[in-house]
Amino acid sequence: MPSLGVLLFAAIAFLGLLEIVGPCVWDPVELDLAELAREQQSPPQELAFAARTVSAAFRVLGVSAWAGRLPMLVMSLMGVVAAFMFARRFGAKRASYFVLLVLATAPAYALPSRVIGAQIVPVAASLVAFAALAVATFGAELGGSRRGGLFALALLAALVCTSSRGVAVGIGIPAAAVSLGALIHSRDARDVHGRSVKRRGAVLALLAAGIILASVACALWTNAPHGLAAALLGPQHAAHRPPSFEAAWALLGTSLFPWSAVLPLALASLSRRAPRGAASSDHDSRPDARTALAAWLVLALFAHGALAQRDETAPFVAVGGVGLALGMALAELDARALLPWSGRVLSVLTLAVVAYLACDEVTRAPAKALLAVTTHPLAPFGAAMEKDVTRAFRLAAAVLVGLALVPTLATALADMYALRIRKRAVVPLSLVPFLRSAASRPGTFLLAGGLVAGLVLRVGLFPQMLRAFAPDTALSVFAAKARPGERLGLFGVNHRTLAYVHDAPTSTLKIGNAREAVSLLTPVVLPVGAEEAGPAQPPRDFVALTQKDLPAVNALYRKEHGRNLPVLGAPGATGGRDTVLLATSVLLPGESNTNPIAIFLKDQDPMLQRPLAADLGGKLETLGWELTRDDEVRITHVPPRGSFHVRIAMRVNEPPGAGYCTFIHLEHTPTRVTAEHKEFAVYPMTLWQRGDIVVDDFALTLSPQFGAGHYTLYYGVGQLPCEDDKRLAVTRGPSDGHDRVRAGDVEVR
Repeated sequence: MPSLGVLLFAAIAFLGLLEIVGPCVWDPVELDLAELAREQQSPPQELAFAARTVSAAFRVLGVSAWAGRLPMLVMSLMGVVAAFMFARRFGAKRASYFVLLVLATAPAYALPSRVIGAQIVPVAASLVAFAALAVATFGAELGGSRRGGLFALALLAALVCTSSRGVAVGIGIPAAAVSLGALIHSRDARDVHGRSVKRRGAVLALLAAGIILASVACALWTNAPHGLAAALLGPQHAAHRPPSFEAAWALLGTSLFPWSAVLPLALASLSRRAPRGAASSDHDSRPDARTALAAWLVLALFAHGALAQRDETAPFVAVGGVGLALGMALAELDARALLPWSGRVLSVLTLAVVAYLACDEVTRAPAKALLAVTTHPLAPFGAAMEKDVTRAFRLAAAVLVGLALVPTLATALADMYALRIRKRAVVPLSLVPFLRSAASRPGTFLLAGGLVAGLVLRVGLFPQMLRAFAPDTALSVFAAKARPGERLGLFGVNHRTLAYVHDAPTSTLKIGNAREAVSLLTPVVLPVGAEEAGPAQPPRDFVALTQKDLPAVNALYRKEHGRNLPVLGAPGATGGRDTVLLATSVLLPGESNTNPIAIFLKDQDPMLQRPLAADLGGKLETLGWELTRDDEVRITHVPPRGSFHVRIAMRVNEPPGAGYCTFIHLEHTPTRVTAEHKEFAVYPMTLWQRGDIVVDDFALTLSPQFGAGHYTLYYGVGQLPCEDDKRLAVTRGPSDGHDRVRAGDVEVR
């Protein structure tokens, strides 16, 4: 019967296969490397290994997105196996299973292994190199042939990592980490081969010291992106750029969500010895491996801050080591929970800190969540996708916190019986053994919380993002809607992506600017009487365009046709999630416009709850306003400490151009709640035209000072940088005398 480790590995591999058989390649995240492999061009040194493996997959399996992603998945699985073997030999009894699940749900490791890219190559190769080198060095019971094979495997993996990250990161750092563990703890070894461990550590230390010293010298004395500096530091890191250690650490922590909340626990556990009660039954009595793991993380983090940040797209190569530390720490948390009262108190405090960090990660700065799901700085996010990402991360945080606090609740309920605090049972007495069992497994419940939270992201969010970044939706809608002879133009969409789309259109038009796009989308005017002889549906054309190009095309289309650009979406789509949209010249009966700009820019006067007639400098005229919940449902009042939206409609009488911002003030003495818009990402103010009707949407959250009562709401248009009282004058309508429109009262109850 297969072991639990084999079953978990098979499940992880199967889930990965389901994920890579998805949409076509992202542009620009995957397309560049895929094209290097498909055309068999000479890739840059840092992409050479990844490009060759993807090219081999294309030759064997054919050109497709899933074939290009398969080598990345295989490499990540090799790293997972290496981490499993390290944790099984040197970690607590269940640490190896915990490590498998952590790596399978950590976005920083899982997501790069599902896309065509070079990021997973150094990450997985470095993990294999370190694990093989550590087992070969500290595994004194190994025979000579097995030890030699592990050293050879470590060298091969280190060379793969070296091809993209340089000798210092690929060989120097793993060798230095293992040598430190061997030299520091050589006297603590409990076998007769202590001398050989120490000798191997000394050899590795000399090798690592030579490589690192040479790398530092090259970093200080040369900036040439070739020759010795490129070999030691990597071709992308030889040219000097200002390092940013803080940015590297912030990116690492966020990209590990939901495990970033457990990261302090994992790092702290590396500096402690294992619990005495667990040393006899577990392999955790080997402090040399623990020290080597800690040294690998510290050295790799230093290298990432000092060298890798010269290339902002470079991955943190020791992500697998972080997964090792997380899994081993969770297993150790269970062992410490079996200790007396002090161990239980420590477990409760640990879980409370984890719960706080998980909530803080996505509530105080939810935009940070976007860092965890993009592997490329150029990857665009639409406004609707940002909401989906934030919503998914908040749900994941709630799941993590809920399951993590189960042992604490179980401890409290069980102690009520033991101390006889209450005479009546809160729960049946038969559940007390279960409560005590749950209380003794805080690490397991924390793992379960992180696992479910990670699956929420892996199953619900990541596939949706893959579909959003790829042009599949737009192309599939075109295939379903277009008739023979109707044309498709590509504006901002790389035509090379069509090579990876099944049944892609064979003939497309390349559009270079917004004028050409609007020209193609201008409806064809049929001559008089043509409706009787021609088809029932008018002929139309299509343009696939990106969201970043949509505002310019929409502005030009409105100027010529007086309405928003018609955009077709998939069945049930609400617009704004797909990066690539499909515009059409004509909407047929039964089709709706899914243009995401239509939420902000209206074709007709909106029916708002409260009319408001005011003129702002002769440029803008307010029409009305209303209150809504976050789900856009209208409300008449706001609960205390509640969050809500204020939507104000305006008509553009004279294009304002650049240099303005809008703001609202909800007054309350001696303070106020404010919100402002300095940039209109959906539709910039420079594109506003005479006659446009704009809905300005502000999100507010009431502070505790706002109790029940009525509070005055003011609206105004200021001049950038909007740090003073320079505003458009209120020439008509209710005003406070300081060029703020008095909109009305907001009731809190």
